Amino acid sequence: MARKSVSQTPGASKSHVGCGKVTASSLIQVAGTLTFAKREADGDYHLVLDDGHGNTMIVESPDPACAHGSVVLAQIEAVRDQLDVQLPALARGEVIHPNMAAVVTGIGFFDRLHGQTGVAPNGIELHPLLSVMLTPTG
Repeated sequence: MARKSVSQTPGASKSHVGCGKVTASSLIQVAGTLTFAKREADGDYHLVLDDGHGNTMIVESPDPACAHGSVVLAQIEAVRDQLDVQLPALARGEVIHPNMAAVVTGIGFFDRLHGQTGVAPNGIELHPLLSVMLTPTG
């Protein structure tokens, strides 16, 4: 997966994002193929990116209702709106396999390993997503 740190976000470790009160410190951009997406019980969209070499990573679009008061709420809402337009089956609650090229930017977050679909070996995720660009392949 093409990965680059876009910038450091000073103070982000003091910011809370989403219902789970996620804290993080780095803004990261990755590119890959969106191979899997589902809406989770908490309303987040769980998306899996694959680099084409078998390496996967979870990126999540939190439910905007869980992000009230967040300094990045407008970006969270914009990403969710874009995903709902580009992936209407996901918005309806279906599990999908879009196989679309994706470039996403989000806040790096280490989740505990608990059998998630598409989890990276070290548990790194982007959560929340702050921008997304999806392009159909083929």
